[in-house]
Amino acid sequence: ADNLVKRGIFNYPDPFAVVTTDAAQTWTTSVVKKSLNPHWNERFELTVIDSSVVTVQVFDQRKLKTRDKGFLGSINVEISEVSNLVRGGERKCYFSKPNQIPKD
Repeated sequence: ADNLVKRGIFNYPDPFAVVTTDAAQTWTTSVVKKSLNPHWNERFELTVIDSSVVTVQVFDQRKLKTRDKGFLGSINVEISEVSNLVRGGERKCYFSKPNQIPKD
């Protein structure tokens, strides 16, 4: 994530991401302490089909106790829009910054 919202005047968020596939499979990243630009470099094995949607939600661990204050942002990614390799009936998908996604 880049340029997350700084919710407090003095405190930076402690962000983590929740990755969900088709509202069924869920993974959670580790927490990156005091960062507006966290990078997790973590891998999750996702089972997807062309119509699958991967949702990534970013939360501030410090603010989770206060209702709705911990949410920092989210993105929905349609697998059919980003898949780039077919192997044995499965698709491998790589998510990176928008300017790094190969153009067809």
